[in-house]
Amino acid sequence: LWGSDDKILMLHFLENKLGKEKYGFPGGHIESGEPAVFTAAREMFEESGIIMQHESLKLAHILNISKGLRDNRTYFYYISETWDGIPQSADTKRYSAEWVDILNLPEKAEPYTKQVMKCISKGEAYSLFGYNI
Repeated sequence: LWGSDDKILMLHFLENKLGKEKYGFPGGHIESGEPAVFTAAREMFEESGIIMQHESLKLAHILNISKGLRDNRTYFYYISETWDGIPQSADTKRYSAEWVDILNLPEKAEPYTKQVMKCISKGEAYSLFGYNI
């Protein structure tokens, strides 16, 4: 979600499964029969209360990420400049929804998130992370 003054909406996770603080984007698994663009709109609403029409979403980047021998994933990153609602956390014990400066991402943003934002700013549509190629 792209706001005014080069700000983007991120989730500030106070603690994750590994017990550490981090910043990331709203996201989740694609449901059976659900197009990725619908998933993006649904997850944004579920995690931040923001309503976005899937027609307003533009595919900005695809990331193939390897988190180990058997954990390879594909992440789709969409951008929208139009939405309804005010960002708010759906789970205030776990995370908050915050506007952050796109040129100065938080130190605790995931390394792959920083990579993706650099790629998007350069117009690069695809990248790899965590692969030994």
